[in-house]
Amino acid sequence: MILSYDGHTGIVYILMAEAVSIRKTVEFDPYTIIELGANGQAVGIEMIKPSTAILNRIAKKYDRWELGRVHLDKLLKSLGPARKMPGFKAAVKEAVAYARSLKGEDETYPV
Repeated sequence: MILSYDGHTGIVYILMAEAVSIRKTVEFDPYTIIELGANGQAVGIEMIKPSTAILNRIAKKYDRWELGRVHLDKLLKSLGPARKMPGFKAAVKEAVAYARSLKGEDETYPV
């Protein structure tokens, strides 16, 4: 499992399986995208508003119990306040719009 963090935007990406073709992306919630492999197994997660609670829900739904060992809230707190950085809200809105465009939707969510 590889966890990437963009300190400028606060976006977290978790790669759970390398060298796996992504067959489908699904919106778990307005700020979380799940990448699924050929067998429907979650192989990647992009979280625009990351939290341990959401990660635990994903772990349960997609039977990825190893995610329960990741404590995002503590980790992000130790990395610093990305959400207070200039341009954070604009970056989140842009990321949400991009994720929705992948699904062919024009709808955006307020941040």
